[in-house]
Amino acid sequence: MVPILSVLAAILLHGIAQSGSVGSLPALIAELAGGGTGFVSALAPLALVLALALPYVLGGRARRAALKGDHRRGQVHQTLAENSGWIAFGALLFLGGWIDAVRQWTGASLDLDGWPEGALGLSFLPFVVYQFAAIDASVRAGGGTPMTQRHLRAFQSRMFLACLAPIFVFIGASVLLGQSDWLRVQVEHVGLASVLFTGLMVLILAQLLPWLLRWSWDTVPFPEGPQRDRLDEVAKAANFEPRDIRLWRTGDLMANAAIVGFTPKGRTVLFSDQLLSLLNTRELCAVYAHEIGHARRGHVTVFLCWTLGFVFLGDYAARWAIEAHGVAAGASVGLAALALWFVSFGWLSRRFELDADLFSLQTVEDLPALVSALERVGGRNREASGWRHFGVGRRIRFLAKTVSNEDFVSRFRQRLRLFSIAGGALALGGAGLQLVDLMDSLPRDRAVASLARGKYGQATSLAAKLEGEDADEIRELAEAAARIGSGSRAAVQAALDEALRSALDGGDAAAARNLAVVAALRGVPNAGALASELDAWLELGATEPPRGLDRAARAWRESAAR
Repeated sequence: MVPILSVLAAILLHGIAQSGSVGSLPALIAELAGGGTGFVSALAPLALVLALALPYVLGGRARRAALKGDHRRGQVHQTLAENSGWIAFGALLFLGGWIDAVRQWTGASLDLDGWPEGALGLSFLPFVVYQFAAIDASVRAGGGTPMTQRHLRAFQSRMFLACLAPIFVFIGASVLLGQSDWLRVQVEHVGLASVLFTGLMVLILAQLLPWLLRWSWDTVPFPEGPQRDRLDEVAKAANFEPRDIRLWRTGDLMANAAIVGFTPKGRTVLFSDQLLSLLNTRELCAVYAHEIGHARRGHVTVFLCWTLGFVFLGDYAARWAIEAHGVAAGASVGLAALALWFVSFGWLSRRFELDADLFSLQTVEDLPALVSALERVGGRNREASGWRHFGVGRRIRFLAKTVSNEDFVSRFRQRLRLFSIAGGALALGGAGLQLVDLMDSLPRDRAVASLARGKYGQATSLAAKLEGEDADEIRELAEAAARIGSGSRAAVQAALDEALRSALDGGDAAAARNLAVVAALRGVPNAGALASELDAWLELGATEPPRGLDRAARAWRESAAR
């Protein structure tokens, strides 16, 4: 499986486990048995070790099936072995109760919508271990010489690390920012501050990307010599000045070239070892000019605009649909926006590849070399098109047509220019709508942030400037907060325990809910889940509390005791 897809699958499973929408088996057993959660923390280490065996069991079966000539079964088990990292992680989360155990060991809340904590690294660490095990098991199952296996294992491990690096940079920066109570609260509860923080992190990661790839991939400076001199001549002809040109050592496993980095002086050019072994100098120069074409023609910027436009507008439309017609309508709108983005992104990407081919042809003026490079790298099936690339045959026919038809070239580039402008308009329009929403919610967000910092008087003052339900809710929360004080988290939790017991014993679900919301804002572990259960009780209007309320209250009290 492509490493980024494994990482995304693991993040999705982790988020589901954090949300509690799908409970873990040990927690369910403990609840049915009427006992505490000590059973969960005792079982989790055993499940951690047992799940580690899954990649090697699947890899061993794949190898045995291949040796027996049962290639179909061997391929099935090989595919499962390659995917066993996130599969084993899912088993640990839902069958081993890993998230619950980490919460018990560390006292961290690990709420899905909460601020990233150091415990988040511990809860995600088993996936990293399992993924390395999956890489090792699938490489062993594939056979080959020890040297081939060593190169393949190192290559896949580095690709995996390249996918993980930005995620851990983001988590690390979030944990550091969280050391400031004021900054953390603003980013966590003020929508405008959250967007600014996310944008800043994206910019930082974009600047760090070349360095991260040089660190995580096996790259060395491109060797000096006549070939390097020819590449420099191509860059000069294209008015392109890279920061660095490097050789990417994949163990002859990948034929690829890329330019990474977003600023003109920060771009790093990568050529893989297999690509250099396939192409002569003329062909390599044509490929280099193609990659420069992507950078000079601003293709990445246009892709980013299209994606942001669909994200902003899709989110806006989905929220409108939820408010007007319910969650199902919102989900449908979101899926429709995703499908439309997928189709349009692929359509544009395939034509941007043609545009980069055209740039290469006009830069090096060597059609035979470009055609030869496409045929060498493109594979055996000349007409097979993918999501992002046309088949080699179509690309060659396109180039041949551009040689003698200037009108065709002009119309082609005019059409791409219009789509680029449309992408910018989508991004600006979507960003404008989102900004209006953020500014509208800013007064309420500031009041909520004041509650989260224990500034209850300030929250009441800000509530006076609000209207309608928002003003009433903030005032009610501030009144509830006054009952539990504004001291340390431990003091808040102790006062909350007494106030909640009194509210629940008196059957005052509304007062209990407000107390739990304030406690969640103040960072009291498991208070958010308790507030959600109390919300459900109020919405149902039932006389008896819901079944989940007892479980949520018990989890909150156990965290308080720890």
